[in-house]
Amino acid sequence: MTKNRKLLIGGWGVVILGVILWLIAGGYKDGRVENSIAADSEHHPVPHNGANSSGTANSKPFDAVAMRKEDERRRQEYSEMWRTPIVFFGRVLDEQELPVSGAKIEYSTNTIDVTLTQEGHIQATVYSDAKGLFEISGIRSRDVGFQVTHPDYYSSGKNRTVVSYAGDRDRNIPETPNKAWVFRMYKKRNPVKLVNSSAGGHAQMDGSALIIKLDKYSQIRAEGKSSKPKVWDGKPFDWEVRLSVPNGEIMECTDEVTFNAPADGYKPEFRILMSKDDKNWKTDIERSFYIKSGNVFGKVNAFVSTYHDLYLSVHYTINPEGSMNLESGNGSRITGP
Repeated sequence: MTKNRKLLIGGWGVVILGVILWLIAGGYKDGRVENSIAADSEHHPVPHNGANSSGTANSKPFDAVAMRKEDERRRQEYSEMWRTPIVFFGRVLDEQELPVSGAKIEYSTNTIDVTLTQEGHIQATVYSDAKGLFEISGIRSRDVGFQVTHPDYYSSGKNRTVVSYAGDRDRNIPETPNKAWVFRMYKKRNPVKLVNSSAGGHAQMDGSALIIKLDKYSQIRAEGKSSKPKVWDGKPFDWEVRLSVPNGEIMECTDEVTFNAPADGYKPEFRILMSKDDKNWKTDIERSFYIKSGNVFGKVNAFVSTYHDLYLSVHYTINPEGSMNLESGNGSRITGP
């Protein structure tokens, strides 16, 4: 081996050794640190603060201690939310604003322990006193659900059934008797046997008729038209639906309690009009109606949708005996407009 070749090999050896030392002392160490931060940030992402990757003056380095403190703060906040003291007062009144005593209030809620690992469930009952008052307290949770019943009364469908104490908290929760929320009930009168059922159907929004049979006693006819384009872009459009009772009449019901159908005031049809300029424009509407077909009276709760085509769904109650009495006595809750 010549002298020049030995020098060349020796020189390359020095270069290679220098690269190895640089990797160990600098580049490899930096790469390891960068990889560690990147891997840790996958599990604990640092909130974006507006700084770019080049590291401007307003950028903040990852702080594992601060992240752990934030996790603990959120955990504590979540634990406290589930351990909110529940205090609630309600007052049960009838349709004449008189107190209803002996109303049964069944309430329930889910619970979780301070470690956030053990779930529980509480279910209990209280009763309204002579003043119609009741109290729910002595429990901790984020919300409570309840229902109010009485064997001699119907409960209004508008009564609240859930109260939230944390997260999306309800406003003005009554924590004293003088601020108690009112729960409405209606005295049962003379319930009779009625026909109750549901039905529905579709039709095109071009004036085509949709006929829905109400058992064997009556029918509902619906016809719809709209300015909705074939390729709808989601913008409001004008629409109209006409409801009628073949060989009968119809009128809108605006009262929650419908123990008796009206004797008069009916019309040949009821028109639902929706303008595209209406600030409350929508494709779906719910309405309640009294119907009269010969000597048969009834009530219809209707859901109308024009989102795709014309869709009509109805739940109806009919007295087949020719009486205007529409009190069935079934169930403990009244649903209406």
